[in-house]
Amino acid sequence: MLNTPATEPFVALPVAILAPKNAHRILVAARSRAPATLILDGSNDRRETCNVIGRLQRGPRWVALSTPRTGWFACVGERGTGTAAFLELAAWLALRFPELSIVALNRGAHEYDFDGMHRAMDAAPPAGDTALWVHIGAPWLRSIMPRSVAS
Repeated sequence: MLNTPATEPFVALPVAILAPKNAHRILVAARSRAPATLILDGSNDRRETCNVIGRLQRGPRWVALSTPRTGWFACVGERGTGTAAFLELAAWLALRFPELSIVALNRGAHEYDFDGMHRAMDAAPPAGDTALWVHIGAPWLRSIMPRSVAS
């Protein structure tokens, strides 16, 4: 599933989430174009999430780290390993570059049109003060970063 607008996900579009181990019969029926009835017994609720933001202010130059924390369905392997790499990199940067300030943005709502990142940008350092921005995950930067940083 691709990212969806944050305002109205799935607008009138029924969505069935099936574990791969349970999807075989549905896929076989769909491929055969046989008539079928699919009964969805669930809800299209939104869940609360938050951004986890850490700031270590030590000097005028900044390094920014970011990675998504949430996503659709089977991305737990990407989100878990991305967050682990993000945490290790933050710890290493803090020790290796004691003169740099660090902001770490571990964001939720990635699947809702990068909504968590849009909201986290208020915590980001000014582009002119940012020596480096490291993002682990999908290439969202060009869509929201100021041109001077994203280029």
